[in-house]
Amino acid sequence: MRNREIVKIDEEEFSIKELTVKEIIDLYNGILEEDLSAENFKTQIPEVLKLVCPELTLERLQSFTPSAIMKLWQGFTTANSSFFDIARTFGIQQLAEEVRANVVEILRGEFSKRVAD
Repeated sequence: MRNREIVKIDEEEFSIKELTVKEIIDLYNGILEEDLSAENFKTQIPEVLKLVCPELTLERLQSFTPSAIMKLWQGFTTANSSFFDIARTFGIQQLAEEVRANVVEILRGEFSKRVAD
């Protein structure tokens, strides 16, 4: 059975699910292996959301505050804590850090655009 973490933002609840080994491998092979740049990662966010939290769209995600996104990230890391433990054990924590760095870069870019408008 998969771990699930329910994250409540305002009056909405989002179910963040634990990824299977196959889903992690597919993400790595199909999405992340090609190009870990923030621009490429940004185009792949809808695919990642379908796996992790199917009810959450990119448009909805972009409407959230940074604190709400942090709640989602914490839900993701809690639901997938075994993966992160294994990643640290096998020394592949860098992959998770690169994903995190790309998310931060994307958010920074979106924030800069909104401030400029």
